[in-house]
Amino acid sequence: MGNKILLLFFFLTFLTVNLFTQNYTDKDFNITDKLIIKSFMNFHADLSDREVKRTAFEIKRAYFGYSHRFTDNLVGQVILDVQLNILADKYYAFLKIASLTWNPVKGLKINGGMISPKQFKTQERFWGYRYLYKSYQDEYKMGPSADLGVTAEIKFNDYVSVDGAFLNGEGYKHVQVRFPDFKLAGGVTVHPVNSLTIRLYYDNMDNKDTSLTADYRANQSTYSAFVGYKFKKKFRIAGEYNYQKQFKNVVDHDLFGFSFYSTYAINTKFEVFGRVDLLNSNRPEGEPENWFYKGEGTLYMGGLQYNPVKGVKIAINYRNWTFAKPEQAERKNPLSMIYLNLEFKLN
Repeated sequence: MGNKILLLFFFLTFLTVNLFTQNYTDKDFNITDKLIIKSFMNFHADLSDREVKRTAFEIKRAYFGYSHRFTDNLVGQVILDVQLNILADKYYAFLKIASLTWNPVKGLKINGGMISPKQFKTQERFWGYRYLYKSYQDEYKMGPSADLGVTAEIKFNDYVSVDGAFLNGEGYKHVQVRFPDFKLAGGVTVHPVNSLTIRLYYDNMDNKDTSLTADYRANQSTYSAFVGYKFKKKFRIAGEYNYQKQFKNVVDHDLFGFSFYSTYAINTKFEVFGRVDLLNSNRPEGEPENWFYKGEGTLYMGGLQYNPVKGVKIAINYRNWTFAKPEQAERKNPLSMIYLNLEFKLN
C-alpha cells in the first residue's frame, strides 16, 4: 500500500511539473504557468578547536512555489520557504512570497503583497552564491529578504533606475499588524558603462510598540553603498559598505561594516570565488566596550563552484570567522569550517 501511494505521489508530481511548465498561447498574449522548486543542502566539517564539533549533513531550506502570468504585464506568484531552525532542530514553513507584479507602462514595475524588496537584491545577484552564504545586509539582519508592502521601480534608460518601498518592516517571519509602524525605503542604481554597477540605498523604520520602553522604539535607518564591476563573463569584483543606525530600533546601537567579493570563471563549468566581511558596532556613550563586541569580527571565505548542468550547482568552500576580541567573545576560538554545498532548482 505504501509503495502504491509513493508511486502515485511521484506520478502526480511528474504530471504537475509537465503541466505547469508548458506555455499556453491565445490570440492576445502568452500565458505562462510555472512550478518553482529550489533547494539548498550541504555537508560541513568543523575544523575549529572546540569540544563539540558541528559536523553534519544539512538541508538548509527548500522553496516551493507557483507563478502565473495573467497578461503580458501582470504576473502573480506564491512561494513557500521551508527552512531549518538549527536551535529547535526542526523545519518550519513560511509564506515567503505572495505577490502581484504589474508593468503598466514600459520602464515601470510595481510589486504588491508579500514581496521581495530591492534593499540588497543588487548585491545578492552580483555575489551570486546565495545558496552558500547570504549577502551582507541579509546575513547580519539589517533587513528581511521578504516583507509585506508595496515597491515601485522606474527604469529611465539603460543607465539609471530608481526604486522605492512602503513596507511593514518586520519581515515575513514576524508579520506585525497591531502597531502602525512602517519602513520607507529608496534607492538609485546607476550603470555609467555596461560593466559597472553603482547603487545607493536608504531606509527608515519606526517602532510604535507601546509595550516597549523608549530606548527600544528609536527610529532605525540604513545607509548602503555598492560598487560592482564585471569584465565580460570571466571576472567580477564588488565592494559594499552598510551602516544601520539604531539596529533593531535600539537607541545608540549601530551596526556597520564592509563586504568585498570576487569571482573568476575558469570556463563555463568552473569558477573560483572569494569574500571578506568586516562587522563592527559603535561604543555607546559612557560604555567601556562596543555594544556588539562579543559578535564583531571578520569573515574569510573562498571556494570552487562546479555547474554540471543547468539548474544544478556544487561548491566546495572554506570559511573562517575570526572574532575581533576573542578573549571576550562567547566563542573564543575562530570558527573554521569546510563546506560542500549543493543547489538544484526547477524554474
